This record gives sequence, structure tokens and C-alpha cells, in this order.
Amino acid sequence: MVCISFREWLLLASIIVCGGEENLCNARGECTVGGRGDPMALLQVQLNHEVNSSQMRSADRFKFLHAPSLAARPPYRGIELAHLLKAGGSAAFSIINRAAHCEDHDGVCLKHPEGYTYSRQKFHYKLRGASERLPYFRIQVMREPCSYYVSMWRFQGQQHTSEHPHKLAKACLSGNTSEADYFPISMRSDKSKLKVPEHSDAFSRWMRSVHAGASVGTISHRLWCTARKTYSAKIPPWDDGQLGECSRTLPSETISEIQEGLEDPEQLFANVHCWVDMANLSADLASCLRQFHTAHPGSIDLAFVEQLEAQPKHKATWACDSMFDADLKQFVMKMDDPVFKRFGYSCCRPHGFHEAS
Repeated sequence: MVCISFREWLLLASIIVCGGEENLCNARGECTVGGRGDPMALLQVQLNHEVNSSQMRSADRFKFLHAPSLAARPPYRGIELAHLLKAGGSAAFSIINRAAHCEDHDGVCLKHPEGYTYSRQKFHYKLRGASERLPYFRIQVMREPCSYYVSMWRFQGQQHTSEHPHKLAKACLSGNTSEADYFPISMRSDKSKLKVPEHSDAFSRWMRSVHAGASVGTISHRLWCTARKTYSAKIPPWDDGQLGECSRTLPSETISEIQEGLEDPEQLFANVHCWVDMANLSADLASCLRQFHTAHPGSIDLAFVEQLEAQPKHKATWACDSMFDADLKQFVMKMDDPVFKRFGYSCCRPHGFHEAS
């Protein structure tokens, strides 16, 4: 015999009244389509959602975490991690690898990708035996634009002489300025200390060179790429355009698609189940993994998730504000206006969180 509270009884009754396995009543008593599963499982999903919503309100969470998701409900084929370059995707990849339960028995098994492999900047963690017709539980990483650009610039300088696959193509720089003017030797080490105005001036030159004549910022373009459906022949199968295209040289039709898509972000990202912001990566990712575990018990190492939740937020080694004067802030906020509006950011200020480097 299973004992439930009066509140749980009401929720369970709403599930049954709305059609049992496939439907659920929302807060207004209206029936909404859900995923297949027994009523008790749907009850647990609903209760878990309410707890998460309460926690998000009390912690002043991001606007996108409050928005209702249009993504498909459980069961899932597995987890899909959408990688926005320089937004914590590599860290998220490692964390999900560690959290995925896959033991040598007949129980629930969530397998991580073999090696550092991906398709169109997407990583897939598959549940053993799951139908290929089922949707993935999609986790998407995100980052505040101004801190994003500082990190991107530092990465380019640190990889100045290397052949790192995530380097921005030199063709994305405009003009004939020497790269030394964009990446001073004094900024190329992981242990480099911020020097103003030397570094801030070089960063400003780089930003304006990369975006000379651009209608959309690099982060706006790259964010759109994570949701794009078609690719030109020149983009290799492991890329989605984040590396194969430059925001300042995009064809007019692509720019139109980006602008139209970002004007309706709820539709563009309708398949995203859970967002993770780099400024709060561990806690956000822990919340996403708990959601997936609720849908597929046994798939996630919850003891490891608890360790994630206990980790402090990451603080920037370089102050983002020091890299931007008023003109450059205005420049970025105009280029990436839809991103700032959608996610409730201001320049160098992730909404409700410390900045991340």
C-alpha cells in the first residue's frame, strides 16, 4: 500500500481525469498533453517540477528557467548536450560523463559518447535499449555575452600559435592589423594578470575587427547555430557553423534566419528541456540531471549530483567590467540585443549570478 498526501491525491486525480497515461491538468485545471507513463510516474514529475519551480523563484533564477518548455516529455532516448563554444560545454560534457550510470548488468544504463566525439556540436548519451524514435532530453549551455567575448578573446590569445580545433578562423579578422596587436604576449598565459589599458585596448580592437560590418554578434550567431536545421556543404559534419562561419561575413539569407529565429526564441529552442548557465554551471547542471533521473530512475549517480550542488560558484579571474568602456558595452548590447533580452542579462552581469571567466 502506498500512502500519499492530500495534495498528491489531488494531483493524481487530475492526471486520471485528464486521461491517465497521456495527459495532465495544469495549474488552471486544463488538460495538457504529456509523455506516456503510469499516473504515479507523472505525479512524481509534476511534484518534482513544483519543487524546482519554488526553488528557482527563491533563488531569483534566470527568465528562461521560468518559461514553460515546449519540449517533449518522457520517456527519452537519452541526454543530448548542445555545445555552445566557450560557454562551459566541455565542463558539462565531463560532468555528465561522471554522472551517467552504466554498469555491467541488466539495469538502467546511460552510456556516454566514446571519446570526445560529437555531431554538429551535439553530444549524445544513450539509454541502453531505448527506441531511436524517442526524443532526447536536451540540455543547452548558455553564457552572458560580454563575459563570453572576454573568454573567447583570451582563448584565442592563449592558442595563438597552436592548431587547436576550436580556434576562430583568421579569416574572421578584418583588415591587415598584426595579430600581436590583438593578442599581446602579456595576456597569452593562463596565469597572466589583467593590465589596463593594454589588455582592454587590445580586446576592443579584436572585438571590432571580428565584428566589422556584422549585423549580429558572434554569440548570437553561435547560439542560433545550436538550433539550426540546415547546413551548407562547406560546413563539416562535426561543426554546426560555430567554427565554419564568421559573423561579419554571413550571407544575407543566414542573417535573416538568425534574426527571425532569435525574435521568437521560445519556438527556436522549443526542444530544450533544461538550460545551464556557465555562471552557475554546477548547480544548474545538477538540476538538469535530477530532472532526467526523475524520468529514468537509476540513470544518474545522485551521490555525485549532491557533490555538484555543494560546489561554490565560479568567480572570474579577470574582471569583465574592466575590459569594456561605455562605447564597447553599447556596441555589444546592440549586436546581441535579442540574447540580452531573452535571458535577462546586462553586460558583464549574468542575471542573479556572479560572472564567470
